[in-house]
Amino acid sequence: DKLLQREKEAAAAMERDKLLQKIQEAEGHLDNLRRKEEETKVASSTVASDFNSRIAAAEVEAGEERRKREILEAELEEERRRREEAAEAAEKAAIAAETAAARSDAAEALTQKIKNQHDDAQNRIDTLQRQLSDESSARQNVEAQHRTLTEDHDSLLKELHKLKEQYEKALSERAEVEASFRGSATAAEMQASVSAARAHEAEEKLKGMEESFRAMERSLKEAEEKLREVRDQKEEDKKLLAESRADATAAKNALASRVKELEEQLREAREKLAAAAAEAAALQAAREATKELNEEILRLKTRVADLEERKPNDASSFADPKKSESSPFAPVFNNTVNAGDSGIRSGNKDVRQSKDEVDDELSSAQDVCDATFSNRNGEGIRNFINGSGRISDGKHGGGSRENDIEIDKARKEMNEEAEQKLKGLEDALAACQSELNDVLEDKYQLQVALRLYKKQLDEAKAAIAANTPPHSLSPSVSSSSASPTANKPIISNTVTPSHPSPAPFSARPKSGDQAARQHQQFDQQQRLQQVQGALQQATRDYEKLLLEFAKLKKSSVSIETFEQMRGERDRLAAELSTAMAQLAILRDEIMSWRAKAKQLEESLDECETARKQLRPFVSSSPPPLNLQQSPPPPPPPLSAENSLTRGRLRAARASDEVFNPRPVSPSNSEMSGARTARVTGGNRVFTRDRDRVIPPTGFMG
Repeated sequence: DKLLQREKEAAAAMERDKLLQKIQEAEGHLDNLRRKEEETKVASSTVASDFNSRIAAAEVEAGEERRKREILEAELEEERRRREEAAEAAEKAAIAAETAAARSDAAEALTQKIKNQHDDAQNRIDTLQRQLSDESSARQNVEAQHRTLTEDHDSLLKELHKLKEQYEKALSERAEVEASFRGSATAAEMQASVSAARAHEAEEKLKGMEESFRAMERSLKEAEEKLREVRDQKEEDKKLLAESRADATAAKNALASRVKELEEQLREAREKLAAAAAEAAALQAAREATKELNEEILRLKTRVADLEERKPNDASSFADPKKSESSPFAPVFNNTVNAGDSGIRSGNKDVRQSKDEVDDELSSAQDVCDATFSNRNGEGIRNFINGSGRISDGKHGGGSRENDIEIDKARKEMNEEAEQKLKGLEDALAACQSELNDVLEDKYQLQVALRLYKKQLDEAKAAIAANTPPHSLSPSVSSSSASPTANKPIISNTVTPSHPSPAPFSARPKSGDQAARQHQQFDQQQRLQQVQGALQQATRDYEKLLLEFAKLKKSSVSIETFEQMRGERDRLAAELSTAMAQLAILRDEIMSWRAKAKQLEESLDECETARKQLRPFVSSSPPPLNLQQSPPPPPPPLSAENSLTRGRLRAARASDEVFNPRPVSPSNSEMSGARTARVTGGNRVFTRDRDRVIPPTGFMG
C-alpha cells in the first residue's frame, strides 16, 4: 500500500509538474497571441490607411482626369476655331492648287489616322485580353483559397466535436468521482466537504469553460456567416466583373462600329473629293474655254466695229462722180472715186470674209459650250448642284446636321453610361468599406473573447496554486520538476512546502481518505489539463480565424475590381475623347469641302451667266453690209469686264485719222503740213500723209 501510495504521489507530482509546464506553455501561447494581435492591429491599420490613401488617390486622379478633360475640350475648341480660321484663309487660295493639295493631304492624313486608330483599337483589345486572362487566374487563386478555407472550417468543426466528446467524458468521470465520494467513510466528511467545495468550484469553472466553448461556437457560426457574406460579396464582384467585361465588349464593338463608320465616311469623302476634283477640272476647262471664247469674241467684235466704222467714213470723204464731172478737177475726182470704189469693194470682201469667219468661230464656240455643258462632267456638276451632291450651309446641309445630331446624342449616351458606372463603382466602394468595418468589429469581439480566456486562465492558475497541498511534493521531486522551468515567472506562483516531506519509503502509512483526496486531486489535475488543452485548441482556432480573415482580406477582389472598372472608365473616356477629336477633324474637313463646293457653285453660276450672255451673240449673226443702205446700228456696249479693251480702243480711235478725219481746206493747208501736191500727167492730185497709230489688236486681224 505504501508503495502504491508513493507511486501515486510521484505520479501526482509528475502530473503537477506537467500541468505547470503546460500552464507555462499556455502563457507562452498567450504571449504569442498577444504579439499576433498587435501585428493584426498594425496590419489592419496599415490596410485601412492604404485603403484610404488609395481612395484619396483615386479621387485625386478622377479630379485630375476631369480637369484634363476640360482642358482638352478647351484646346479642342481652340483648335477647331483655329482650323475654321485656317479654312477661311485657305478658301481664298486658288481652287485648283487647293483641291490638289487638299486631296493628297486629306487622303494621306485620313488613311494615317484610320491606321493609327485601328492599331490603337488592336492594342486595347490585346490589353483587354491580357486583363481578362489575369482576372481569370486571380479568380482561380481566390477559388483555391476558398476551398482551403472550407477545408479548415470543416477541420475546426471536427475538432469542436472532439472537444464536446471530451467534455462529456469529463462529466461522466466527475459523476463517477462523486459516486466514489458518496461511498467513502464518514470520518473524512470535512475533507469530503472541502473536496466537494473544490469540486463545485471546478464544476463552476467547467461551466464557465462550457459557456466559453459555446461563445466560441457562436463566434464560429458568426465567422461562417461572415464567410458566407464574403462569398456572396465575391459572387457580386464576379457579377460586376462580368458586367464590366460585357461593357468592355460592348465598348469594343462600339469602337469597331465607329471605326467602320469612319472608314465609310472616309470612303465617301474620297468619292466626294474625286467628284469635286473632276468637277473642278471640268469647271476649269469650261472657264478656260469661256475665257478663250470671250477673248475671241471681243477680238471679232473689235474687228467688226472697226470695219463698220471705217466704211461710212471712207464713203463720205469722196464726192458723187455724177455731180463732179463738170468741174475742172473731174479727172482727179473720178480717179479718186474709182480708187475709193475699189477700196470699198475690197473692204466689203474683207468684211464678208471676216463675217464668215466670225460665224464659223461662233458656231464652233457654241458647239464647244454645248459639248462642255452636255458631257458627263456637266451632268455631274448639275446633279451635284441640284441633287444630293450639294453641300452648303443653308438648306443643303441636312444630312450632315443629322449626323451631327446623332453624334451628339451618342456622346450624351456615353457620358450617361460613364456616370452610371461611376455611381456603381462608388456604391461598390461603400460596400467594401462597410465590409471592412464589419471585419474590424469581428476582430474587436475576438479580442474581447481572448481577454476573457486570459482572465479565466489566470483564475484557473490561481485555483491550482490554492488547491496544491503543502505535503504533496517531496523536495527532490519538486526540485527535479521545477528545474527545467526555473526561469519562468509562473514558478513563483507555486506554494513551497513549509516542512520537508518524509523519505519515499520511510513515510507513515496514509489513510483511505487521504488516498481518495489525492485521487480526487489527480482527477482535478487531469480535468484542468483537459481544460488547458481545450483552451490551447481555442487559441489555435482563434489563430486560424485570424488567418482566415487575413486571407479573405488579402484575396478580396473588390478593391481591384473597383480600380479595374475605374481604369476601364478612364479608358472609355479617352476613347470617347479621341473619337470626338476625330469627329471634330472630320467636321472641319466637311466644312472645308462645303466651302469648296460653294466656291464651285459660284464659279458654275458665273459660267452659266457668261453662257447666257454669249447666247445672243452666238444665235444671232450680223446682217450683210449694203452700200446703198444706212450703216448698221452700233454693236451693244462692251461689258465692264472688258474695260481694258475699251480703253485700248479709245486710245486707238483718238490717235487714228480714220476715226477722226480732218477737213480739207486751202486755208489750213499750210498749218496742217500734211498735204503735198503731186502732178501726174498735168493733173494735181492731193495726197495725205497719214501718221496714225495701229491698235494692238489690228484692224484686219
